[in-house]
Amino acid sequence: GYYAYLRSGVIDGDFDFFNEKRYHHFGSISKTGYTVNYWYIGAAILWLPFFLIGHGVAWLYGAMGYPVAPDGYSFPYHAFTFLASACEVFVALILCYKILQKFYSRSASLLTTVLVFTGSCLPYFTFIRNRMSHSGDALAGFAFFLLFLNFRERFETKPGERLPSFSFFLFWGALAGLLVDLRYISVVYCVLPLGIALKTVLDPTTTETEKRRLKHGVGLAFLAFLITVAPQLAAWKKLHGVFSS
Repeated sequence: GYYAYLRSGVIDGDFDFFNEKRYHHFGSISKTGYTVNYWYIGAAILWLPFFLIGHGVAWLYGAMGYPVAPDGYSFPYHAFTFLASACEVFVALILCYKILQKFYSRSASLLTTVLVFTGSCLPYFTFIRNRMSHSGDALAGFAFFLLFLNFRERFETKPGERLPSFSFFLFWGALAGLLVDLRYISVVYCVLPLGIALKTVLDPTTTETEKRRLKHGVGLAFLAFLITVAPQLAAWKKLHGVFSS
């Protein structure tokens, strides 16, 4: 389901999954006439650059006369999307380490990061079932939380310049949208920045200029959030006739 968005969207130019190999929901037809897709589009968005590299490699091998079809199913596509999941987990662990370093020693942070990987389901979804959304979920989750900590530290230690740039809010909002594209339940993470925003507004030391800047920043973050979740909403509206799975 995750990979079908990518292969069908890029190779076929549609989200009609009837011709997808090994697709498991041919028997579930929505009121729009499409086969349903209960999975999320976020994983496909993160894999897209790697998939396009695989597409180029498959096309090149085909042009050289090798039996490698540029159809989204041959080895280059599988290899590069596998590599995408591995890279996502690797970057996620680097972010985990950076978060831990804010509170603990380098050795304790490194050991804990190793335990986060080996003591969780991440090896399975990195090396075995690597075309699932868990690797992207870990990456986006750690990145979102790191931004939260940076925002909170700035708020607590830099009076007079507590609010970051508008580009920070845009990126944070887009990251929240990506989390929702990976799994709807992740919208609960938004409690963190909204809590800090409320704390800032209620703080008697916050100036009117800071409050106005914060409102603009939150508005930009919400706009970026809506733009980022739009592909998922549009895909499910087309497939199911409603904005959900």
